Amino acid sequence: MILKSLVIVFLFVFSISTNLNASVASDLKKFKKELKKKNYIDAMDIYSKNINGLETEKFQSLIYKKIISLIKKDHDEAKILIDNYLSIEYDNAFGLFLLSKVYNVQKEYMQSIEVLYKLRTHYLDEKFKNNIENTLDTVVNSYLNTLQKEKKLDDIYYFIELTNQNNDELSMTKSYSALLRIHQDEVNKNNILDALTILYKIKTYYIEEELLNKINRYLNTVISEYIKKLIESKDTIHLDLLESFLISNNDSENSEKLRALVESQSKHKYEIPLQTYGVHYLVDISINGTNVKLLLDTGASTSAINNSTIQNIDYKVLRYNIKIYTGNGITYSKLISVDTFELENIFIKNFNFTILMQDIPMYDGLLGMNFFRNYKFFIDQEKNILYLD
Repeated sequence: MILKSLVIVFLFVFSISTNLNASVASDLKKFKKELKKKNYIDAMDIYSKNINGLETEKFQSLIYKKIISLIKKDHDEAKILIDNYLSIEYDNAFGLFLLSKVYNVQKEYMQSIEVLYKLRTHYLDEKFKNNIENTLDTVVNSYLNTLQKEKKLDDIYYFIELTNQNNDELSMTKSYSALLRIHQDEVNKNNILDALTILYKIKTYYIEEELLNKINRYLNTVISEYIKKLIESKDTIHLDLLESFLISNNDSENSEKLRALVESQSKHKYEIPLQTYGVHYLVDISINGTNVKLLLDTGASTSAINNSTIQNIDYKVLRYNIKIYTGNGITYSKLISVDTFELENIFIKNFNFTILMQDIPMYDGLLGMNFFRNYKFFIDQEKNILYLD
């Protein structure tokens, strides 16, 4: 009796199992058909009925193969299928991995990276982990190359924050490299303030002390070279802009350096005190040790000295009968050379004069362009000072 009951139970279970297998086989057939027709909602309805069955992997295998084939041919269609699948299997690791692949093909790099970061939190075998890291590396490179090309600094800054949150030091380092390449491009285009802004921004992130020191040294070099260039070109407008920029970035070291350099450069090489003579200026000169007073005359091609003055000084005649043009007409003179000419700390050997045959009262001669053409010069009329550089 007991044996008969066991046989009946076995036959009943076998009948159910046979019916289930037939039902699953029928569902698989329908499932394939719906996938082929791109009726993904209907396909997922069939999948959801078999989600905990013994043949679930067969359904998943069909889904994955379909998605992979669509990624190569129609990534938008692949995205639709993945979305339908993940609406049921929202945390499926391989489904998420394929989603990151679709995002990458669609050049939605940030979305792809965020999915890959999510996958990093899953418990996965080493082979799958390596596959995720390699994919992440590829997507990050594509993303940063795009941002660098388009100079999307804010997006790079945001990405650095994301890499920090996800302990992705490799991608963070790549982000810094992209910023430095943009920085160099701005330097090459002479957009120095834009270039410096990038360096200051990098300094706000948590970076190793060695890298921070390198950036500080490089930052100081760029600023020093820019200051030097502005000073040489006497570009006071951009010097003022730079000072305001440095202050706004709390860079007291370089703002103080700027002020010091400007002050040092504003001190001319020679500052010669002058005496006024009407609207003209006189300066004290020593010729061969004899003190004389000359009137500044940039209209005279050659300096000149009174005949009566030169008689008490040794000189050498270079040429006779030099034609001289004066307000009273043409006259003739001699071109001479004196051994030494001293003006404050300026010492010149073999300096040339022409002799004024008719003395000019009140001063001993003229200081002309054969002196001034050797310098950049201007006169501060308020302070009565001749600046020479």
